[in-house]
Amino acid sequence: MATFTDDPTRPKFAITQAVRYTGAVGLDEFDHDLAANEVHRFVDNVEWFEKLGYDMATITEHHFGMFGSLSPAPHLALAAAAVRTSKIRLATAVTVLPFRSPLIVAEEAILLDNLSRGRFELGLGRGASPIETLPFGISMDEVGRRWNEGLEIVDLALTQTEFTHESSLPYGNVPVPTTVFPPSYQRLLPIWIGAVSPNSAVTAGSRGYNLMRNLGDAATHAKVISGYVQAAQENGHNLTGANVMIERFVSCSESADEAAETLGEFFTVAGKYADKLRKQFELGEDIPMSSTEAELAAATAGRLAIGGPPDLDLTSMFVTGTPKTLADSIEELMVETGCNRILFAIDDRDRKTVELIASQVLPRLRKVDVQVQGM
Repeated sequence: MATFTDDPTRPKFAITQAVRYTGAVGLDEFDHDLAANEVHRFVDNVEWFEKLGYDMATITEHHFGMFGSLSPAPHLALAAAAVRTSKIRLATAVTVLPFRSPLIVAEEAILLDNLSRGRFELGLGRGASPIETLPFGISMDEVGRRWNEGLEIVDLALTQTEFTHESSLPYGNVPVPTTVFPPSYQRLLPIWIGAVSPNSAVTAGSRGYNLMRNLGDAATHAKVISGYVQAAQENGHNLTGANVMIERFVSCSESADEAAETLGEFFTVAGKYADKLRKQFELGEDIPMSSTEAELAAATAGRLAIGGPPDLDLTSMFVTGTPKTLADSIEELMVETGCNRILFAIDDRDRKTVELIASQVLPRLRKVDVQVQGM
């Protein structure tokens, strides 16, 4: 079965929808049925995405109510989706590697790959928000060390018949010759690295990994992808712009105003939960939110997610409008970056956007002739 990066000249499109709780913030008022329905909705939606013709569905890992998220264990959610589908590829975007044993991550990835009969792709990230890191008792400095060593161990576990690894870090020491069993269904399990900085992208390329990106405009992505492809090819890896996936948060409607309103409402809910957590950890001041100002809401919630400075501009990540407006914007992004793999991030209740993209946007974008970087 073809991976998401196979057939590099053919544009491919992934979709992600948050699994999030939208009820009252306080646990005393928690609606368990609402939360359970949201988790089930994710599985139902992945089955629906497959019928609509999306190439891959992804899920993001978040902890402790960040954005109201109900996906602290993304592998479990994908396992449920795997048994309900047969064609669509499944991926994490991302699994936060420093929070757990890299051996367990590798074993769970292999189980998912077998459960889905070779449709799983493992997205890995280091995590960036102190809101999610501090409760684990992990300093931001230690996150970096766990990330670097964890990536080495996951790579060994997925590619070597037998291996050891010496480390003083938690979960990093593999003192005896170890074989991860069973082997993956795919000969080589695809690995994606979520990378913001150009240096991280170069590292991913030099190691032969696929690359996920979201922050940045088309010019920034094009420059980073160029460095990624060059690093990959200099290290003997035949990677191109088709090994890169760019994420855009989108909302689509026949009315541009309605689309902007929908996206704004989504990030207002997300910001409510992020604000509560920031106050809990005393990590920043209150941020005004407005459901009618989509860019403000999106930029605020996005900044909260990554723990970035108040003036961080994230508005290039968000696209709202009619199907034509959305198709125009994504086509321009693909052509300017030399990347023909796009991840659409959509509010989990926004069925209209999912359907409009599938019926009116994807047919046009699949015909776009992209000069893929590195080819």
